[in-house]
Amino acid sequence: MKKTIPIVVATVLTLLTVNAGLLAVQSAFGHAGSPAATTWSSGQVLTAQNLNDTISHIHNTFSNGITDAHVNANAAIAISKLAVDIRILRAVGGTITACDCSQAAGTNCPSLFAGFGIATIQAAGTAGFCRINLNSSPTTTSFMVVVSPYNNGAATPAACMVDSTNSVAPHIFIRCYNSTTGAALNVPFAFSAYY
Repeated sequence: MKKTIPIVVATVLTLLTVNAGLLAVQSAFGHAGSPAATTWSSGQVLTAQNLNDTISHIHNTFSNGITDAHVNANAAIAISKLAVDIRILRAVGGTITACDCSQAAGTNCPSLFAGFGIATIQAAGTAGFCRINLNSSPTTTSFMVVVSPYNNGAATPAACMVDSTNSVAPHIFIRCYNSTTGAALNVPFAFSAYY
């Protein structure tokens, strides 16, 4: 009999501790229609219904998905942990004057201006094609680049576009051309990259 009492007391204390933990979780995820939180005083009986209501509520909350209402406004969840496609501006720059892109591939353009995030802008070995090496490599080839010709004057209507993107250097290939004839054109351009 003396050995049984400590085991019973330990079991009851364990159940009360588990219930207190479940109630804390229930409180954190509680919403309208939640079963009432039950706390016990000394001498009261822990019922299966009370315990099952709490466990059912927690199970239903998680199995039906956690919604915006369940997340505290001050949670400060890191972007890297969110299952959304968020692109952040990582590089801004361009060329001040037209780079002769027909030079040997890898020849640095001398007139680089870099806001940030750019290692080099280089000729790609073909007129109108330049390549950009970023300071940090994107983790995927699917990142966004915005590019535009600038300071071209009125003589030649120009356009620039992203030809391709890579997760290793060179990261971005830019193609500029005469927007009327389609002929390759070396013009100054500015760009921004988001990844």
